[in-house]
Amino acid sequence: MPWETWLISWTSTQALRVQLLITDCAADFGENAPVVTDLGPNEVRYTRADPLQGSRSFDLALDPLRLERETRDGGIVWDYRTFRGQACEGDECYPLLLEAPVADDAFARNGWKTTELGECAMLVEDATTPGDKRRAAGAPGKATASVRVLFSGGTLYVEVTDDVFVTRGSVVDTLVMESISRDALPVDPTQKERLRMDGTLTDWSGHVHQVEVAAGPSTRRFALKDAWPTLHGLWRLSYEDTDDGRTLARGCRPAAM
Repeated sequence: MPWETWLISWTSTQALRVQLLITDCAADFGENAPVVTDLGPNEVRYTRADPLQGSRSFDLALDPLRLERETRDGGIVWDYRTFRGQACEGDECYPLLLEAPVADDAFARNGWKTTELGECAMLVEDATTPGDKRRAAGAPGKATASVRVLFSGGTLYVEVTDDVFVTRGSVVDTLVMESISRDALPVDPTQKERLRMDGTLTDWSGHVHQVEVAAGPSTRRFALKDAWPTLHGLWRLSYEDTDDGRTLARGCRPAAM
C-alpha cells in the first residue's frame, strides 16, 4: 500500500492548491510510519525509518518545490543546493564524493574532454599540513593549481588546472589516489594509483599503461574507468604540483545517494 504525503494550501473556506510531494511503500516501514516535520516558513522535513537502510530524511522547500538536502544514518549529509556533502565517523568528518549519474551519454563518450566540471564536482583543495615538506619547500602564496573530480558510472572524471604542467624528468606533476577499506586490518597496505599529467597511469597492481588525456594550455582532463577498487572506505586524493613545490590533498568517502 502506498504512503502519500500531500501539500495543501488553503484559505478559511477552500483549498487553493493540492500537490503530491512523496509516495512511499508502506511495507518498507514496518511499524514506523514516515514523519513530516515543519522546519519553518516554506520548508518541511520528511523522515522515513527503513529497516534495511536505516533512517533517511529529506528537506523540501515548498515554493518553488525542490529537494534541498538529504540526511542518512551513518552521519551522511548531502546538500543538493551546493552539490556538497560530508560523512562523519565519530569525531572525524570527510567530504563526500557522490556517485552522480550523468544523464547525457555524449558526456561519457567524448563530452568529458571539453566540458568543465565546475561546481558539479568535488574540489581537491590545499589541505596539506604545515609540517608537509613539499609545502614548506614552496612559496607561501596562493596555490596555482586545482583539481576537480566527478564519479559517475564507474568512471572517475578528473580535471586538473595548473599554470605549468611538468611532464618530463624524474619528478613530474602527479595525481596520487589512495584507497583503504573500512574493513582493512592495520597491517593491510593502502592501495595506491598514480596518474602523471602525460597520461601515464600506474594502477593498483603496479602495471603501467597509457590513458587518454585531453590536454589544453592550462587544463588536463581524464576519464579513468574501473577506478577505486575499494568501494566502501576512505580515499585520499593528492596532486603533486612540482613547479610550485606544493601538494593539494583531500580525504573523502564515496557514496551513492
